[in-house]
Amino acid sequence: MLVILGKVAISLFGIVVYWISGRNHHLSSLSNRDFTRSVIALFIVSRAAMFMIVVIGISGSATSDVSVYYAEAKSALAGQLPLVDIKTAYGPLFPYLAALPVLLWDDAMAIIVVSIVLELVTVLSWLAFSRDFLPEAITRHAAILYLCSPLSLCNVPITGQNHVWIAAGLAGALVLVARGRAYGSGLMLGFTIIGVKFLSLLFAPPLVLAAYRKAGLRGAAVWMTGFLVLPIVAYGLLLGRGLDLTDQVRFHAYYDSSGNLPYLLTLWGSGFSDPMARFATNAAGFAALCLLFVVVWARGGVKTPVRVAFTCAFVLIIVLLVSKKAFTSYILVALFPVCLVVALDAGSRRSLPIAFLVWSLIATIEPTLWFRLMDQADLSGVVAAPSVFALSFAVVQVVLIAGYLLILRSAFRLATGYERP
Repeated sequence: MLVILGKVAISLFGIVVYWISGRNHHLSSLSNRDFTRSVIALFIVSRAAMFMIVVIGISGSATSDVSVYYAEAKSALAGQLPLVDIKTAYGPLFPYLAALPVLLWDDAMAIIVVSIVLELVTVLSWLAFSRDFLPEAITRHAAILYLCSPLSLCNVPITGQNHVWIAAGLAGALVLVARGRAYGSGLMLGFTIIGVKFLSLLFAPPLVLAAYRKAGLRGAAVWMTGFLVLPIVAYGLLLGRGLDLTDQVRFHAYYDSSGNLPYLLTLWGSGFSDPMARFATNAAGFAALCLLFVVVWARGGVKTPVRVAFTCAFVLIIVLLVSKKAFTSYILVALFPVCLVVALDAGSRRSLPIAFLVWSLIATIEPTLWFRLMDQADLSGVVAAPSVFALSFAVVQVVLIAGYLLILRSAFRLATGYERP
């Protein structure tokens, strides 16, 4: 319960800071350089404070997935091979990347520091991208929303989850493809496949189509070459050392989480323990993803670089909705584009940013509620044996999914119709 209360307190702090910044007209009068410096300063102060107070001061050690990252890093340093000796859900290079900071500081907290640094790189990359294609006022509003978001405040400086490593690669890949550097863009996203995990694959279709739109078939071919070269080399070498490619597929296919439509359907007794039912659910989710992406693409979802960014947010939200393994922290991968969506819609709905931050608070504590209080159970017992907490958690699921749907609608509208004024 203390963990949940702590996340609520941190989230409320972020919401208050956002409210104060919104009343501070000095921020809007700053030059671009001074605003960027302010963003860097606020980021460093807030994230360093969260890290030192919560991780070092209160907890005294790294928790959550970072402990797994640390164990894999130590195994890699001991000479074991990822995916062969080390059974990992991540890319073959990830244990080695995690091992680099561990060499300097033999503690899992070193990996959290790397995640914080990569998140700062992500924010600065998105700032540079957004300024090229969106009004400065929208860029600044999105940046402040991001800095104050509970999803960032609670996930990166406290748990150091590697989703933000993908976010850095996605932001860099989008910046490069927008500037006509197709090979570098593909190479960067391909690096996140072997350096983090397969989640990066989601963004390959919109980025390769963006390269095609910019430079035709040659641009798409160059992008695909850059994207495939590192995964082919890495997985090819491991295949020769006994890698079973189906191990990771089976892990992700048979792992569940709360916070998605399949989980909500368990409220009505829809179980997925049967292999065929699970396969059908995964197939239906994949089909929905492909179909909706084609609709966005056909309606101009890669017409401009900024539309590609909105399409990436759209694709990620679909996955969070339909996938049986979709933790809310995955939204960190495209959190800045989501903040851009909210900032653009805030012109007609002034209360929307605060509502988004409150929803982010709910999204932040939802996995903790599932792990610690629901004991990773589904909702099948809520109707048969209702309790106050179980019913409350079902309401949390409805609110979470409603928020996803609203973001999805706005991302679709912007991906298919945004034109810079």
